[in-house]
Amino acid sequence: MDKSLYVRPKSHPQSACQDELTGLFNQDFFQLTLDREIELSRRYGSPFVLALLDIDNFRGYNEKYGRTAGDNLLKGIGNILKHCGIRQSDLATRISADRFALLLVEITLPVAKKVLSRLQQEIMESLGNDVTLSMSVVSFPGNASTKENLFFLAEDFFYRTKALRNPQVSGFNNHSLDLSKKESAQILLIDDEPINIELLSNLLINDGYQVLHANNAKEALQLVAREDIDLILLDIILPDMDGYEVCALLKQAEATRMIPVILVTSLNSIKSKIKGIECGADDFITKPPDPDEILARIHSLIHLKNLNNNLTSIENVLMSLANIIEAKDSYTEGHIQRVASIALEIGKQFGMQKEELESLKLGGILHDIGKIGIPGEILNKTTPLTADEWIIMKKHVQIGYNICLPLQKNLGSALEIIRHHHERLDGSGYPDGLYGDQISLAVRIMAVVDTYDALTTKRSYRKAISPSESLKIVEQYALDGTLDPEVVKQLKYYIIRQEMIENKQAMLCAS
Repeated sequence: MDKSLYVRPKSHPQSACQDELTGLFNQDFFQLTLDREIELSRRYGSPFVLALLDIDNFRGYNEKYGRTAGDNLLKGIGNILKHCGIRQSDLATRISADRFALLLVEITLPVAKKVLSRLQQEIMESLGNDVTLSMSVVSFPGNASTKENLFFLAEDFFYRTKALRNPQVSGFNNHSLDLSKKESAQILLIDDEPINIELLSNLLINDGYQVLHANNAKEALQLVAREDIDLILLDIILPDMDGYEVCALLKQAEATRMIPVILVTSLNSIKSKIKGIECGADDFITKPPDPDEILARIHSLIHLKNLNNNLTSIENVLMSLANIIEAKDSYTEGHIQRVASIALEIGKQFGMQKEELESLKLGGILHDIGKIGIPGEILNKTTPLTADEWIIMKKHVQIGYNICLPLQKNLGSALEIIRHHHERLDGSGYPDGLYGDQISLAVRIMAVVDTYDALTTKRSYRKAISPSESLKIVEQYALDGTLDPEVVKQLKYYIIRQEMIENKQAMLCAS
């Protein structure tokens, strides 16, 4: 395809691709254009930026000034975006009631953020002090390599911005997202070897952390009881109690269970890692530790802890957790978002109530959260797993269940989905060997959708299987008695319906 042949249709008041109120392009056209930009970027290597822009507390604005004023506000933003904000080659769209999406093509992220900061300021100055905006900015292919992950990252960072009440342009820099708060993070080193304490202390202090240290388990537990600890580096071999026992005690106590614990060990066997997972360790580092590796793991875990501490919306925290897990498994980009979305639609087809649907959505987002406790070399292994490695992999459901158990009131039946999404109707699944009516409808839906999406996803040891072939495989599983045939039937209906919608949208926007 010649890049010069790609021309967006001109704006027209009656166009099926336009938003009637603002005159901007609508959600349907945005999705089609995003697909096209991704195709162009992959073919020609040109980057683009996706920005989400949202009016803070738009509902409150409508209640205070009335719907007419709210409509005028939307029109005003649309007018600025059309005439002042972006280049002719870029795209401005209204994708929901108070949400706008911008696609800035052939532009780098630093340049785009400057443009968008000026645009955001201009909108707020033009529309008065009562209007503030939040914006999220993500680049392709810099931050994501698929459509699903691009939009998921944009949504994820956008909700963090909203939750932190920080109405400004937010997004990824050229290296990584810096939410670690290193200037205040305090790390506890537990090791009885002075040379190890000295080396790790110097590394962490030079990277901006505060460091405490203990030479034995008793001293360490006393420090944890009186100090505000953000992360613990725990040597397995200690004089009075081994590191596994210390970790288990920390994870059993309500006051300390959320502190990330990294086990530092010279043991590199599968059995030692299984034991570490069982005692609740968040990560492992093998001696001698690589400085870059240890800093990267610490940054990631402290970032995760800060999200738990700071974000006021439970769903934002959960989506951020899911995003971190997905980043750890390089072969499942977009899996969490797809599974949650498809499961939700199938739940609607079954007539589930709102509360059940919310649990189904959260279960989809969090079903693989336990993989945060599975070593990366197992998640990303390029050959089939050994029997011992499968034992570790299967533990992700129990790990995920334990992580989310304190949130039982918020999660509802999502907790059941996290634990049981690998159960099978004939009793051949894990971890509890449930069968038949012991498995709820929500879990049956998740089992089918998770299996289908896994088949359509490229793995290190096989190519992605086509949707049609994947559906046939899932149907065979239903015939064999492992998956629910009625859920598989609803999945097939969903796939057919989606194909019809996409074909209709393509025809509308081509006319």
